[in-house]
Amino acid sequence: MPGAWGQAVSKKCVRVQFERIQRVFLQRICKAYRTASLHSVQILTGILPINLRIEEAAVLYRVKRGLSPLPYLDADIETRARPSELPHPADEPRLAFDHYSPELGLDQQADATNIYTDGSKTDDGVGAAVVMRRLDKELKTVKIKLATYCTVFQAEMVALHKAVQLATKVASPKVNLCSDSRSALDDIVSGRSLSPLVVHIRETLGSLSNHKEVRLYWIKAHVGHEGNERADQLAKEAAHDKKRKPDYDRCPVSKIKRLLRTDSIRRWEEEYGVGTTASTTRFFLPTVLSALKAMREVGLDSELTQALTGHGGFAAYLHRFKLKDDPTCICGEGDETVLHLLARCPVHARDRAELEMRLDINLTENSLSEIFSSNKARPKLVKYIKKIVRKANARNK
Repeated sequence: MPGAWGQAVSKKCVRVQFERIQRVFLQRICKAYRTASLHSVQILTGILPINLRIEEAAVLYRVKRGLSPLPYLDADIETRARPSELPHPADEPRLAFDHYSPELGLDQQADATNIYTDGSKTDDGVGAAVVMRRLDKELKTVKIKLATYCTVFQAEMVALHKAVQLATKVASPKVNLCSDSRSALDDIVSGRSLSPLVVHIRETLGSLSNHKEVRLYWIKAHVGHEGNERADQLAKEAAHDKKRKPDYDRCPVSKIKRLLRTDSIRRWEEEYGVGTTASTTRFFLPTVLSALKAMREVGLDSELTQALTGHGGFAAYLHRFKLKDDPTCICGEGDETVLHLLARCPVHARDRAELEMRLDINLTENSLSEIFSSNKARPKLVKYIKKIVRKANARNK
């Protein structure tokens, strides 16, 4: 149970046991030697330290159940509806939506009210809007401001929720609800979502069906339909209105997860920066953020992992474990470490000079991180690294 493990992992003895298990799996994932440090294999695989992952899950568990306040935000979470709040399966409304097309002639139906909805999320904020029309005439518009941390899906759903409320008040026997968010309509129709907005929308639509004909339509966005374009315009205006207090400020679970992960990465950065292990790895990947960005683009294999960890077929490493009598490089100018081979060894000076000409940069221990962080230069460096590692492995068999 996340709550129980979240407390237990704060104890060093429990944490060490978890780390031993994680280290074995991560070493196998990145094809590292068994002596490779936990910090190194975590960075190479991009997998969060297990103690931080457990604590993250424990906080989310407590927040979702209302057992602790939201971290980093002074807001209430958008909790899922409880099973007791759902209608009996026999009473569930049977809903469906159709594709809107001009041939349907919705705008010419004298006995029908058409309600268009839209949601918008920009750098300035989040907004939603509802436009009510009949016979090409605009009857009513509603702009809704959402908190900046809300998602565009929430904006679409809030707009549909408001549209359904308006549908209960119109006198027309027919109401057509049109939205350009297919995902929102899918959630409403399927009945599988436990979003409180979806549950209330389905409940209201079910009650409306007793005395009104209510139809749902998916309308393609930005095709020039006046009602949809008007709703889109008003949603953007609501999003840009910084003076207005949010009408809806329930924080989505996805936002909490992102905040928790950001904090976990910050703590991981602190642990990685002060750690006594992974010294070779830090020459290539000095920070967690740089590692997460770079390693997404790199296909790890045993040769590259040897270089990035410093644990491989190098004389200095083999000498540590009594597998080689002398740690000295064949050039005689120092111990044969991976950093020596890549940046200083005169035996590989020609390969190094060719790489420097291609990259237009001097290859040193201090420039390794700069080159490795460049999407353009990294493939050439990786190719050079693998070539040098293969030569070292062949010499030290």
